[in-house]
Amino acid sequence: MKTLKILSFFLLVILFGCTEETIINNYSAEGLGKVNVYIEGDITNAEAQAQLEEEVGTLTENIYIQNTTQLTAISIIGNSKLRNVTIDENNSLNIINVNAISNLTSFIVKDTNNQLANINLNGTGKVTEVEIKNSKQNSTILIDGFTIADKITIETTSNTSNNKTATITCNDLIEINKFLSINTSVSQNNTVSFTDLKIMGKYVSDTTYFFNIISGKFTVASFPILEEIYNLTLDGLHMDTITFPLVEKMNYFYLSIDSYINHFNFPQLTRCDNFQCEFNTGSLGTTYFTDTLFNMPLLNYCKNYSLNILGLDNFDAEDILEKFLTIQPVSGKTINLSNDAPLTGLGLTYKQTLINQGNTVIVW
Repeated sequence: MKTLKILSFFLLVILFGCTEETIINNYSAEGLGKVNVYIEGDITNAEAQAQLEEEVGTLTENIYIQNTTQLTAISIIGNSKLRNVTIDENNSLNIINVNAISNLTSFIVKDTNNQLANINLNGTGKVTEVEIKNSKQNSTILIDGFTIADKITIETTSNTSNNKTATITCNDLIEINKFLSINTSVSQNNTVSFTDLKIMGKYVSDTTYFFNIISGKFTVASFPILEEIYNLTLDGLHMDTITFPLVEKMNYFYLSIDSYINHFNFPQLTRCDNFQCEFNTGSLGTTYFTDTLFNMPLLNYCKNYSLNILGLDNFDAEDILEKFLTIQPVSGKTINLSNDAPLTGLGLTYKQTLINQGNTVIVW
C-alpha cells in the first residue's frame, strides 16, 4: 500500500508539472497536431512544408510564419479548428497561400515582410478579420471562398513606401458587417474588385458607426453588384470615374478635400441620409460641375446635404435647391452650399421656399 501511494504521488507531480499547452503542443500523434505551430528561423521551403504536415492536425488553432530568413514560399492547409494565421518579419518570403477549410478568426500580414508580393487567402463561411499591410513590394492579393467578413483592412502604402502597385481581388464575399478599408499608393495605378459583394458596412446601432474607406489611385474600382453601403468615405481617391451601379441606399457619404475624381455615378441611389463633399478642384479636370461630377438621378431622400466645391455657380446652386423642393423629408433638411456669387432670381425663391417648409439652407 505504501508503495502504491508513493507511485501515485510521483504520477501527480509529473502530471501537474506539465501545463496543458505543453501537453498538447508536444503531442502530434495520430493527426492531432499542435495547438500553436511556429514556422521560424533559418528554414527552407521543403523543411517548412514538412513541419506543417507533421504539426498541423485537428487540434491546431494558430499558425505563425515569422522571423524566417530563407523561406520564399509556403502553402498552409488548415483544419476545422484553425482560427488565426499571422505572417510577420520574413526576410525572403515572396508567396503565401492559405486554404482555411472553415471559418477563420483572423488573417494578419504585417508590414515587415521585405519580399512579399503574392498573398492568397481561401476559405469557407466567415472570416472575422483580414488585415494585410504590405508596402515593400508590388502586391497581388486574392481573397476568395469566404462569404461573410467583419473587418477587412488592406494597406499597400506607408510613410516610408508610397510607390508600389496593388492588384486586389475578392471573390465570393457577399457581406462585410463592419468595415472595408483600402489604402493604396496615390502615385501608382492600382485595381480593386469585389465581384460578389452586396452589403458593405452593415448597420450596427445608433451609437456605433464603422466607416468604409477607399483611398489611392485606381484604374479599376469595381463593385458590380453592391446594393447597400452604410457609411462610405472616399479619402484621397484618385481616378476619373467611379460607379456603384446597384447601390440604392447609404446612411453617410463623404468625399474628402484631397480626392481627385471627375465623375461619380450612383444611378440607382434613392436614399442617402447624409451627403458631404469637400474639395476644390481635381487633377483630371479644370472645374467641377454638379451635373457631371455627381450622377444621382433617383435620389429622393436626403436629410443633410453639404457641397463645398470650386465652380459651383448660381445655375448649379439653383438646380440643387430646385431638386430639394421635392426630395424627402419635406421639412427638417439641412442644405449647405458654397457658391461663387450670391444667389439671384429663382435661386433666392427656391431657398426661401425650402426655409418656409421648415428646412435650413445655407449658401455662402
